[in-house]
Formats: sequence, C-alpha cells, structure tokens
Amino acid sequence: IDSEKIRLLKAGKPYLEHLGREMFRDLARSKRFTPTNKVKGLAKCVGDFALAFWEPGARRLILCCDGMGRRPLFYRVTRETVLWASGARALVEGAGLSMVLDDEHIADFLCNRPSAHSPFAAVSRLLGGHALIVSPDKSELVRYWSFDPNHTIRYRDDRDYEHHFSDVFQAAVACRLASDGPVFSELSGGVDSGAVTCVANHLVESGVVPCPELRTVS
Repeated sequence: IDSEKIRLLKAGKPYLEHLGREMFRDLARSKRFTPTNKVKGLAKCVGDFALAFWEPGARRLILCCDGMGRRPLFYRVTRETVLWASGARALVEGAGLSMVLDDEHIADFLCNRPSAHSPFAAVSRLLGGHALIVSPDKSELVRYWSFDPNHTIRYRDDRDYEHHFSDVFQAAVACRLASDGPVFSELSGGVDSGAVTCVANHLVESGVVPCPELRTVS
C-alpha cells in the first residue's frame, strides 16, 4: 500500500480486495500506523495477510504479516537493498542467493512443528504479529501483537458467552470467504470442520460474504 496514492499493490489474498480495501486504506492514512506507535493499528486487522507499506516521503518500507503468521513473508536486508517475497524459494532464486538450507528449519520440519526460520539460511522469515520497518539509516523488527494470557472476559449471563463466541466464530469464517469464486471446505467428519462448514454455508447463502459458492471435499 502506497500511503500517498493509497494504492493496494498486492495483498496475496482475494478477500483483501473485497473486505480489506477500506480498512487498509484507513490504516495507511492513520497516524496510528507509525514506527512511534509500533504499528499497533495492525492488531485490528482480521484475517490472513502479508503486506508491504511504502512511505515515499520518509523513504520508509514496512513489511508485515498477520498475527499468527498464516500468510508467510520472507525477506533479506542488506546495506543497499531490501528484498521480500511470499515464497522463500522464489526470493532465493530470483535474487541469486545461496541455496544452503537452514538447520533449525530442517529440525523443526522433522519434528513436525511450525518453524520460525526460513528454509534457506540466506533469507529470514517474518514472524506472525511482527512488522519489519526499514528506513535509510536502520531496520527494526517490531512486535505489534501477541496473545495476552492474562486477558479475561466476564459476563453475568452464560448466554452472553455463547453470543460472543458466535460473533467471533462467524467473523473468523467470514474473512476467509471474501472471494469472487468458489471456496472449498475440507470435511474430516469431525465436529470442528463440520461447524466451520455449516457456518460458512450459512454466510454464503445469506449473502453476507462475496463468495458465490461453497464446495466441500473429504
């Protein structure tokens, strides 16, 4: 997003074109989205995203991804250049970098656990909930969101918890249904995937989301 021309360059996810354009436009204009305030405005963004903000006046680049890091973003910073891509291999091959693998990433892969490392040692992975701020004189990695284990919600009536959960659940499903084509839902036969599919089908049929059709696979 160019903060002066308010131009959505490429978000990598169709729903940002439908639901996120105004949100990210406001975010780019907002004074909250500054290094001084540690880009906390990103914490209000819902869904999976990987974005690059360019501020021509300050010659500042801000790379960021969603709080959980579901939409990957890889980067390499040198004294002369900043390179980034949504795929590590594309970045390494496109920039002609070393193909040497990262040992920590391999260890995480063999243990079947998420890795905070890039598959290649020559590039880094931007962690979920973080933003990389690069200016002519420095680069800074800022954490804008994380889980708060001490945060609690208290209601007087148990039904309020049900309503709150329903709102959050529907919002989580809806932000992944903003597509101009069919969306596929994987059904395993369990309660979780069945609940997601039912809510998604309701949202599609009621016209709440742009998605025209929901299809299931097993």
